[in-house]
Amino acid sequence: MTTWTTDFRRALRGIARRPGFFAVAAATLALGIGANAAIFAIVDALLLQPLPYPHADRLVSVYDTSPKTGGDDDDTTVPDYLDERTQAPSLQDAAVYQYASFTLQDGDAPTRLTGLRATPSLFATLGTQPALGRVFGEDEAAAGRDRVVVLSHHAWRERFAGDPGVVGRDLRLDGETWRVVGVMPDGFYFPRVDVELWTPYAIRPEQREDAERGHSDITGIGLLKSGASVAALETELRAIVARNAARSSELREDYARTGFTIRAKPLADAWFGNLRPTLWLLQGTALLVLLITLFNVANLLLARLGARRREFALRAALGAGRLRIGRQVAADIALLAAAGGG
Repeated sequence: MTTWTTDFRRALRGIARRPGFFAVAAATLALGIGANAAIFAIVDALLLQPLPYPHADRLVSVYDTSPKTGGDDDDTTVPDYLDERTQAPSLQDAAVYQYASFTLQDGDAPTRLTGLRATPSLFATLGTQPALGRVFGEDEAAAGRDRVVVLSHHAWRERFAGDPGVVGRDLRLDGETWRVVGVMPDGFYFPRVDVELWTPYAIRPEQREDAERGHSDITGIGLLKSGASVAALETELRAIVARNAARSSELREDYARTGFTIRAKPLADAWFGNLRPTLWLLQGTALLVLLITLFNVANLLLARLGARRREFALRAALGAGRLRIGRQVAADIALLAAAGGG
């Protein structure tokens, strides 16, 4: 039997004799470690890890802003989106989307689903292919031809029992017939994990007119070309606004009154940028709690070692050296740390 094994067995016997001390110390340590683990998991997922898309570092949020009238970080409009796709060389692709809610009539009880209406370019912009079937195409982003659905993997598994035959099946959504054309891969979400289906955003002819500018009700996303920067894209977006103002006196007056321009920022910043100060504050607070916890546990251990002074003196008198006694103390602390961490 090794010396360390003997030390750990003695430590376990000591715990059995005084379980109350061990339970209090382990619970105190667990509180500090647990708080830090929980907060850091959130910080890591939202701030440190890249978004779960192949080119996450090149994804940007593109939005209209009118600072003079308080319209900062707004959504965008169809004419602005169309301009960006055709007049911004830094963009490889772009898309717009809008939240929608659908009632699925499948059986006796209707079910409410969270969905997204998106331009067909969304999936190419995100760089993600379906696990089954296909995504909807440009020809399906037209009124009357837009009754097609791409399901999330979660919705496919939970609501359709993971049946591969769901592709090509007709569903009743909001009292109308929609056809399932594809299923996205496991782990894919956009823009939130609770979105269960995507349908085409059908652009109406009147939405393409200048009169639609300023009525922001859709959200824009873009994919930068390799090597392009957000700063270069913003320069191109300002040039688009300037060209529109130059060709239309009405737009020029409106832009001057509102301070209108089009901006861009990394998608991760758009989603989580406002949370960054709060999350780092929470992480700092959790670290402070951990330091207080360690201080309290250290005090408990010092008190416990003081109570064992006679035991250590007796072991020293029987020939145990300082290293031997120190190893026994280390075994006690190791078990405590393992229990608190576990």
